[in-house]
Amino acid sequence: MDLLQQSLAAKSLCMWVRAMEVYGRVFRVVEPKRQRLWQAQAILKEKQEMLAAAQAKLDAVMAEMARLQAEYNAKMEQKEELRRKAEHTERMLERAQQLVSGLASEKDRWEKTVADLERRILLLPGDCLLACAFLSYCGPFLSEYRDELIKFWYESTNCDRVPCSDPFHFTDFMADPTLVREWNIQGLPRDTFSIENGVMVTLGDRWPLMVDPQCQAQKWIKSMMGKKLQIIDLMMSDYMRIMENAIREGKPVLLQNIGERLDPALDPILTKAFINVGGSKTLRLGDREVEYNNNFKL
Repeated sequence: MDLLQQSLAAKSLCMWVRAMEVYGRVFRVVEPKRQRLWQAQAILKEKQEMLAAAQAKLDAVMAEMARLQAEYNAKMEQKEELRRKAEHTERMLERAQQLVSGLASEKDRWEKTVADLERRILLLPGDCLLACAFLSYCGPFLSEYRDELIKFWYESTNCDRVPCSDPFHFTDFMADPTLVREWNIQGLPRDTFSIENGVMVTLGDRWPLMVDPQCQAQKWIKSMMGKKLQIIDLMMSDYMRIMENAIREGKPVLLQNIGERLDPALDPILTKAFINVGGSKTLRLGDREVEYNNNFKL
């Protein structure tokens, strides 16, 4: 204390010495740490540079991996598509093999069918001639007389060297089996005589007169024609009006319960006495001309 009071210079020097002593103690502690800090910072910088380089490499690898993954996904989709196509092709090949096998088994039948068609083409002129004769003339006769007529006509065609089927069956030549089955369902009997009559009723050019004591033909006609069928008899007061409307509109008509004589007013219809007026067909019924619809059936 006395030194501080006696000399300011000594005081200052003392303070400097003490400060240097404190600095020395702190420096000896801090400097190694500072050196280690610099070393650590240098190492950190080096590691950060290495990390950045590694990160860049990682980014490149990840980008390449993403590209390869997308390519892999595309290839897998392509593989799946090819697999589906292969399965489809395999199924098609299997079906083709089945078809070829089936066609091979059908070859004999087709050859027989072709031979039969060629034979039937050769016989077509005579068969058409016999069918036309049957359709035109056999309607009123029973089965035995029809058979005799067919036999007679067949012999006549042979004498004239016109080829025809032996034996000739009218129903086989003119009737569609599917349509015949439908007729049977609608009530037409299954015997040959009834089927022949059915063919003549549906294909004949003249209006058919059906002798039907058991009402089988009537039942069949009603079932076949359905609700559009107009049913009349000569005892009805307005039967001609119904007939005229049916002719004009092209509806089928069933004229039932007729006697030995018919109303002369029906003659133009029965004989199809058409009058051509302006390119259309008409029928004169009494004092009226009725336009004829080709869908009309009697």
